[in-house]
Amino acid sequence: MREYRRGHSKKYNLITFMLTIIVIGLICGVIYYLKLPKVTKTLINNNLSSMNIVHNYNNIIVHLIIISIICLFSFFIVGLPLAFFYLFYEGLSIGFNIVVFWQLKKIRGLFYAIIYNLVYKLIYLLLLFLFIFKMIDIIYNILRYLFYQKNDRIKIIIFNKVKVLLFIVILIIINDILIYFFGNYILNLFKFLL
Repeated sequence: MREYRRGHSKKYNLITFMLTIIVIGLICGVIYYLKLPKVTKTLINNNLSSMNIVHNYNNIIVHLIIISIICLFSFFIVGLPLAFFYLFYEGLSIGFNIVVFWQLKKIRGLFYAIIYNLVYKLIYLLLLFLFIFKMIDIIYNILRYLFYQKNDRIKIIIFNKVKVLLFIVILIIINDILIYFFGNYILNLFKFLL
């Protein structure tokens, strides 16, 4: 029972840590925009006003490359800081685009930014969260197998977690395909906010 509580506490701490990284990134994205020179802000706002914001995003290759890099380097421990930095970067980009849309159209821009991030970021971030979480779990079990308990039970645990990891990757690909075909349509419904 004590071991279960300790494991539960570690998982809770890891989730809290990853959420904190995203929130810090979000705040840094807002600060980064606010620190930009006025000329740059005006240029960004003018470009957004004149261009078609809604367009198809094909993130499948990019996301697969990022996930592969995180996965590959995680076995050398380097991947974990990379994974956390990527979470920070995603938070930063969300914070940045929220404040950009706010500057562009105030409350209406804020609503559009929220919808935009719900469509393009929310599910991907949740799946990325799960991916990193499972990746850390796999690495922990591999290290446990190599240095502490070389038994078949841990090998089965690792194998099952790898299957879950692959399933998460498939869900990320499906999400990217759905966004590519339907994201544009959903955002067009809210284009009146801009």
